[in-house]
Amino acid sequence: MDLTGLVAVVLALGGVPAIIIFIASRRHKEKMALIEKGVNMPVHSQAAQIDSGTKPLLWGLIAVAIGLALLFSGFVVQRSMDRDMVTFGTFCLFGGGAILLYWRLTKKDRDTARELNEEYMKKMIENYKTPENVE
Repeated sequence: MDLTGLVAVVLALGGVPAIIIFIASRRHKEKMALIEKGVNMPVHSQAAQIDSGTKPLLWGLIAVAIGLALLFSGFVVQRSMDRDMVTFGTFCLFGGGAILLYWRLTKKDRDTARELNEEYMKKMIENYKTPENVE
């Protein structure tokens, strides 16, 4: 009896929830540790933190690299055109190019959001009251 398929399904269906539970419990423990230390984190601080905008850049570069690797492998290494590999490589190449184009076109929005976030954080730091300076 071949159990490979069963093991793959069990790991796929059990692995994703396990990772989600692990991440959620870790975040909860970090927040509880901050509360125990008495660190006063405003509720809005997480909403104010802005993504640096590097995720589209990362995924675009990864997709382009995979596309180029598949195209190179499909044409050069195998010395014959593997149609499926070249097709998937082309999809990855153009998909990654589209993500990189999106990253480039949203630069102004990222810069504006970063400036607003910096202003907000400066105001939060100026208004922050520690137990020593509260009378």
